[in-house]
Amino acid sequence: MTDLAPFPDAEQAVCDLFADLVTVTYAGQRSLATIRSGQLPALRAVRTGGTDDVFTDSPVVAVAVFGDDADGVKTIMEAARQRAVSLRTAAADSSPFDGAVTVTGPQLVTPQDATVTQCATASFRFSMRRPAQ
Repeated sequence: MTDLAPFPDAEQAVCDLFADLVTVTYAGQRSLATIRSGQLPALRAVRTGGTDDVFTDSPVVAVAVFGDDADGVKTIMEAARQRAVSLRTAAADSSPFDGAVTVTGPQLVTPQDATVTQCATASFRFSMRRPAQ
């Protein structure tokens, strides 16, 4: 019996998908201190669950955008949502994504008047396929 090829790394693929919206991306958990020491705006993608049916991986990925102002992080998060839900990839495309749906829409999770780094979050369920063997 031959093992199947692994599914793409969902966290890294999501970072790659949104990389042009921010200055820096982080795949997986990072401390706020690490994110603050980097350049802003920054995006972090963390897989929080999901399933597969052997052919398609359906990861749920929590995305957080960090920046200096609330309006800026909300705008970036909404742009990320529109890109995610617009995914429709042709079979010949090298993208691992077949599509996505919003699980939790964009929301600001720091107070509007906070003087520290602002953060907006959203969660998406992506459909991803294995790379060709």
